[in-house]
Amino acid sequence: MKQCVKCGESKDISLFSKDRNQCKECRKQYRKQHDQCHKEEIKQYGKQYRLKHKEQIKQRKKQYRLNNKYKIKQYEKQYRQDHKEERKQKGKQYRQSHKEEQKQYDKQYRQNHKEEIKQYCQDHKEEIKQYEKQYRQGHKKEKKQYRKQYYQNHTEEIKQYRQSESGKMRQKRSDAKKRDMKCILLMNNPFPEEISIDHHHILNNFHAIDAEGTWNKWFVIPMPMITHRFVGGNSNNLEHWKHNEEWIKTLYDININELLNGT
Repeated sequence: MKQCVKCGESKDISLFSKDRNQCKECRKQYRKQHDQCHKEEIKQYGKQYRLKHKEQIKQRKKQYRLNNKYKIKQYEKQYRQDHKEERKQKGKQYRQSHKEEQKQYDKQYRQNHKEEIKQYCQDHKEEIKQYEKQYRQGHKKEKKQYRKQYYQNHTEEIKQYRQSESGKMRQKRSDAKKRDMKCILLMNNPFPEEISIDHHHILNNFHAIDAEGTWNKWFVIPMPMITHRFVGGNSNNLEHWKHNEEWIKTLYDININELLNGT
């Protein structure tokens, strides 16, 4: 047993630090009061110490991480699980308040790691393909809204790009791709150059599938892009087909069903 000179109580020797006459509890209370009374001095001292011993601290931390890899990994994993929503919200707020910095950082990173990114994409081709497919399926509405909003905010820039050499070349590549997909152009583009166009796929009674369940022949017709995309479309969206069928009647005075059925 040993008596504490601070509180006067006799306590077990294990409750004292080595070569100390005050018990651990009294030392703890003393340090707490001392830190509160000398907060700024301690802060400044710590700052000066870190500046003066920067390399030693760096090496010490590095050595600790090497010696405690598994422990650190488990701690970080548990921390991420316990603070999932908090980290998600914090990351979202950071990206919103640092858009330009993040944009520049991403751009610089891609420039500095071109080969690594290229190699990663080659090594994980199938995983990336599956991820992108699942993402598109799970974010259809967001992507549709984003495209609509983007077009509204950049109408003039898109028009200028379509009229540029690179824009025309891209349109030619798109047309060539459609030809490879066995698309049949029913008529040449009747619209002036300043009107951007899409090639709308017209389907007889909204079906163009043969007996084996594969796509038969796709007939396409030029449509003003803003009209064609007013109602977003894919093979499952009948509203898209109906909307454009009405506009085909208005623009070309053509009844699609009669045209394809030969009536």
